[in-house]
Amino acid sequence: RLPNSAPLPTIVNETYYPDLGSDTCIKGEDYPDWMIKDDVYKRLYLYKEKEGCCEFWFGHASLDDCLAKIYESTPSAVADPTNTTAVLLAMWYPVIEDRKCINDGNTPDFMLEDGFSTWYLFNTEEECCGTFDCSGV
Repeated sequence: RLPNSAPLPTIVNETYYPDLGSDTCIKGEDYPDWMIKDDVYKRLYLYKEKEGCCEFWFGHASLDDCLAKIYESTPSAVADPTNTTAVLLAMWYPVIEDRKCINDGNTPDFMLEDGFSTWYLFNTEEECCGTFDCSGV
């Protein structure tokens, strides 16, 4: 038994999920809703250890490469939950013809629509470039 004055242990709850577009795993809890659709999906897509995620999704031969590329997602801060458009306009989106991702607030209108924002808008430049080619022109 520890005395009351003893420091409490730090408990870290980390979640990793695959980013199939960039052959690595993402550390974060803003994974797509479909990954937690049911218990089978949760077991398949969500991992508490980065090694488990990388090895399952990208194989033992690619383990070191996957671990080296892991990045942390940054959930969007929602200042005003009633102004969803402002939140979406602050996200990263691809400029496909220029092969880059930007967040200049001039997101094309179609990317803001339900059904498209999930596929075209990202919390970080890394997430966007992991899905779309950011090699520049």
